[in-house]
Amino acid sequence: MVRDLKKPFIIVILNNNGGGIFHFLPIAGFKDVCEKYFAAPHHLNFSAAGKMFNFDYHLPESRSHFMQVYQNTLKSKRAAILEVRSIREQNYLVHKKITSAES
Repeated sequence: MVRDLKKPFIIVILNNNGGGIFHFLPIAGFKDVCEKYFAAPHHLNFSAAGKMFNFDYHLPESRSHFMQVYQNTLKSKRAAILEVRSIREQNYLVHKKITSAES
């Protein structure tokens, strides 16, 4: 059904290579257990999902590249997956910095 849409269908995937949400829980204090069993790094990307559904697939390398790819995808009127990779530990630190600034 998505391929028949007259407008672009864009899926943005934030890939932090696992369960980064667990860094916010007490289990994060047990690094060996948390990393292996909760964060569970998968070392995968989503390019095969793009191929499987005949979607364009992009892995932008920077914020400006993301904006360029996003704008081009809007113009193309095709379905696409835009995969944004991030580092779990950095995500956690940024979130912590934002929430502490709100206090």
